[in-house]
Amino acid sequence: MWIVHIRTIILLYCPEHRRKFETDRSVAEIKQPATTEKNWLELIIDGVTDTNWFRLKHKEFLEEKTIIPPFQKKAK
Repeated sequence: MWIVHIRTIILLYCPEHRRKFETDRSVAEIKQPATTEKNWLELIIDGVTDTNWFRLKHKEFLEEKTIIPPFQKKAK
């Protein structure tokens, strides 16, 4: 298992949200999940998978900008 301590401001691009997210004090790990094939690796950022990390950061971004996602808007 590799553990990388990121001490500088890093921009990570998420194709799902088509934007970059900034982190300045994250811990990233590359490890092999116990439930998959032996040649599969998984990126863990701050203790969660990269997909969930990006979704959390996107939610924080929306809350910070007070933007309501389209699926939560009420129909007129």
